[in-house]
Amino acid sequence: MPITHFPTLSTSPAYCEISNTLELTGNFSYADPTTGERLLLDIYIGSQNSEARLLPLARGILYVSSLVPVDIITFNSRVAGMPALGTIKNALKTFSDLKAVVIRRRGRDISTFRASNGRLMTKAKVYTFDNCQHFWRQGELRIGRENRMVIGIACTFFEIFVDLEALDVLDKRRRIASSRRTELTVESLLGMIDQINLRRVGTLQFLEALSNYVPEAAIYKPEIDLRYRTTAQKLQVPLVKHEISPLASSGKNEASIPELKDAFLDFFEQTGQTEDDFDSRLLFVGGDGMSYNNLNLVKKYLQNHHPHSFRSFEIVRPTLAIWHTLWTDLCRIFETHWGAPLNDNVASLGHSAKKIGRATPGNLKKVDFYPSAQLLTLVHDVRMLDCWSIHFETTDIFEYFTTLDQLKTGH
Repeated sequence: MPITHFPTLSTSPAYCEISNTLELTGNFSYADPTTGERLLLDIYIGSQNSEARLLPLARGILYVSSLVPVDIITFNSRVAGMPALGTIKNALKTFSDLKAVVIRRRGRDISTFRASNGRLMTKAKVYTFDNCQHFWRQGELRIGRENRMVIGIACTFFEIFVDLEALDVLDKRRRIASSRRTELTVESLLGMIDQINLRRVGTLQFLEALSNYVPEAAIYKPEIDLRYRTTAQKLQVPLVKHEISPLASSGKNEASIPELKDAFLDFFEQTGQTEDDFDSRLLFVGGDGMSYNNLNLVKKYLQNHHPHSFRSFEIVRPTLAIWHTLWTDLCRIFETHWGAPLNDNVASLGHSAKKIGRATPGNLKKVDFYPSAQLLTLVHDVRMLDCWSIHFETTDIFEYFTTLDQLKTGH
């Protein structure tokens, strides 16, 4: 007889020596709707262990990170779908503390290794930051609870493999003292460009446009890709997956120079770099245009006040983010070559955009990157097809290649 007023699911398990299994007989049955036969219900036996809590916890973290209403989280907690909200927050805090230890250890890693070319390589520390903001709208306005903009600075940390000599602070001082910048001229810059390889890449771009848009020329795509990877390849950066770690955000204002300095002292401390204990290596810090400019101002104001390389931010090497450089160049092209609103110049970018139904950007000085880059690439490819039409002395490049293919195949 069961110890509760509810019947148990099954009888006591019996061990079977032949099959080395536990045999259970269920106490519940149901009638098969087709045959009417009484069948026993299947019994699912789950194990109780520490891993059984991982799935509900993962679901809870997903709900919290997706900003799911707290009522839904509370309901799922009541029906054993996930832990309580307080438990999820405690778990996230524990994960953050463990990650902070790992980041601090990586920030102080100065190990080196010998590359295949014989150079001594190490990991350079890279910080990428930008301002962040969130409008805090109060549900019930009252004195002391007004709507306001919450601002701060977010920063991510990762490492890249570089030559050990590139991080030498003393070598940087010697190079600045040599003042070789006065020897830099336009002619010397042009001499640094591999003109032969530049023409080779330009030729491949024209051939690539032809193979992408003309079906009959698509057979040359593998050969073009091969030449990009072989004869046109120059100083290719190896594909390495870097571990990117977000640092704890700061409530400082990026537009304020003193607050920006305090924010980076906090970021450096999170990676184990402090005023009393730091590695005398260059740290690469980058962001958008405003971030790059303000960080240079921090170095400018501190360079004569602190002989200490950490206090003066001498070890900080500001870098302008590549994506922002591309965006700035894209805005320059659109602002210069878009043309007047009623301009019928077929060479203008705005004329080509109008022909394919693209609207004029609201601000040509600050266009949206991805749609504008796609438009510029499309117009550039089509202009190269026009060059091919002039070269083959035809008005329809597609019909020209179709005719050539028919003459070749005899159809």
